Amino acid sequence: TTLITQVEALTEIHMRVMVTHVALHLHEGP
Repeated sequence: TTLITQVEALTEIHMRVMVTHVALHLHEGP
């Protein structure tokens, strides 16, 4: 259904944002 597709899309976006945030944080250092 459309709802499942939207949930999957939001989950993928959320994961990408988290990965990017962590990557930038590690890149900046402690």
